[in-house]
Amino acid sequence: MAELKQSAGAAPSPFHANLTARSHLKLYTGIAFVFAPIMVLSATRFQADHPWPALIFWFVVSGLLSVGWAASFVINKKLFFITIPAQIVAVVLFATRKPDIFALTDPRLSFDGILIIALVVAGYIFIVLFISGEGAKAFRLSTEMNLAAQIHASLVRDIDLTTDRAEILARSVASSEMGGDLIDVVQREDATDLFIIDVSGHGVRAGVLMGMIKSAIRTRLLAGGDLSAILADVSNIIDELKEPDMFATGAALRIEANGDIHCAVAGHPPLFHIRASDNAVTDFESQSLPLGVVADETFATTRIDAQPGDILALYTDGLTEARLEDNSLLGLDRLRDILKEAATGSLAQIADTAFNAAARAGKPEDDQSILLIRVAAPRA
Repeated sequence: MAELKQSAGAAPSPFHANLTARSHLKLYTGIAFVFAPIMVLSATRFQADHPWPALIFWFVVSGLLSVGWAASFVINKKLFFITIPAQIVAVVLFATRKPDIFALTDPRLSFDGILIIALVVAGYIFIVLFISGEGAKAFRLSTEMNLAAQIHASLVRDIDLTTDRAEILARSVASSEMGGDLIDVVQREDATDLFIIDVSGHGVRAGVLMGMIKSAIRTRLLAGGDLSAILADVSNIIDELKEPDMFATGAALRIEANGDIHCAVAGHPPLFHIRASDNAVTDFESQSLPLGVVADETFATTRIDAQPGDILALYTDGLTEARLEDNSLLGLDRLRDILKEAATGSLAQIADTAFNAAARAGKPEDDQSILLIRVAAPRA
């Protein structure tokens, strides 16, 4: 009963909710005209015994002509040069009852018949106008979304990199054409900086802010400074640019030229440090608020005592909040165990294992990203 009440009071579908008043008018006027003759037809007695070949022929001709008119309005106006002559020929053949095999018995029009034809044609015109208008909108939207997907692909590229100090692999899967997850690696002479950012929400709105954040991070890195200062400045920029209800969680990792590794976690799921020596896992929890929540927030950095072969794993909550077949969430504990068990494989295999576990319930509901680092032995 509760489900029935909820269904009865449910909001309109997104399609209808996004229609303009004019589009609603076209759609429902067309439907009204098309079905207006129903009761009249139900009370009409067709006394003439029309031959079946003639009935089938005129059903087909009428259907093809209706398609021709629709194509002329919606696809290409030049089709009118075909549709109009075809309509004239059809009317002449109908009126003259030629050829005989396709002639209807006593094809005289009555007032009722003319009225029914007029209503159906009027309804058809309104529906075609509706389809034409909404089709143009859908095409524009599709074009814009394809462009958004291309922009996202250029901003968030898969990373497969090997440096003197580490192997690095990162992947991101957006839940729609454009997502709010960012993975990025910036190499400099004295250090390699790695970032993973998760903008609240998903879709184009989150993707636009994500692009701003990437630009802000890269620009701020030019001025130098430690991770704490960089995240503080980026957070202030986000606070100024974002909408009031938006924020971003994130984590930053710096691998120094001497092998030292520091991390800063800002409202983000914990970094996993998987030791190669005993396969134990240490969580580095967030010690700060997310980015862009308050002005002048401070972001603590922590040194990670990582040894050659150790794995450092960063990820977004799209992975931990992925729903499984039993409708439960993958969760931190399960993801930690999955990464721990796969730690002896290549970074690509570890990433595949994590994404495959999160994909059991089908298409992701949120953007999913992972950033993996395997510490390398110092080169002589």
